[in-house]
Amino acid sequence: MRQIGLLVSVWLMLLGGLVVFDQGQQWLNQQQAISEWRKAGIKEPQPKATVVNFTLKLARQLQHKKLIFSPQGIRWEQRPRSGEIFAQIFIPKLGVKVPIVEGTSEKELERGVGHHIASVLPGEGDNAVLAGHNNTAFTGLGKLVEGDQLIVESKEGVFTYIVEKTWITSMDDRTVIVSHEQPLLTVYTCYPFDEIGFAEERYIVQSRLIGIE
Repeated sequence: MRQIGLLVSVWLMLLGGLVVFDQGQQWLNQQQAISEWRKAGIKEPQPKATVVNFTLKLARQLQHKKLIFSPQGIRWEQRPRSGEIFAQIFIPKLGVKVPIVEGTSEKELERGVGHHIASVLPGEGDNAVLAGHNNTAFTGLGKLVEGDQLIVESKEGVFTYIVEKTWITSMDDRTVIVSHEQPLLTVYTCYPFDEIGFAEERYIVQSRLIGIE
């Protein structure tokens, strides 16, 4: 009996030690994260702050720095019909807010930004793709840089993206609309910007989802 009692005591001591070690490790990790936030000039989140809200705050404070995490996106309950205005895109840096129309024909692009029907909708996981004219909806798109925001407002929610990269490619480059593991928003327009009408190149702005409200 004494041996059994001794074994139980040792087991409980080991278990307690593991719990203390785990809690200590979590505390050290938390302190390290807070230290890194403070070095970057970021205030640590309050206990009541949600992950999404803190992500938005972190993105706004970091601006051009790489984010560590992002939401995984939602699933739209109702898909828009062809030609339907179902959302609007707000670009804070440019001060523009433009309707998003389902489809990318000339008729749709005359009414706002067109959504590629073969891509997911904004806010969903994967790559949502939008197209717009460089002399109307996407005037000034070339001014966006890494860290700028694109915000899509819809009845399904408000989706905030942060620009990660921009590039120029040919009009036949289909990799712009390919699937991605992360929830992205890819927008493009004709390039050069001063070339109205037919243009053989496209200017691409790709951003990543960082917040859902």
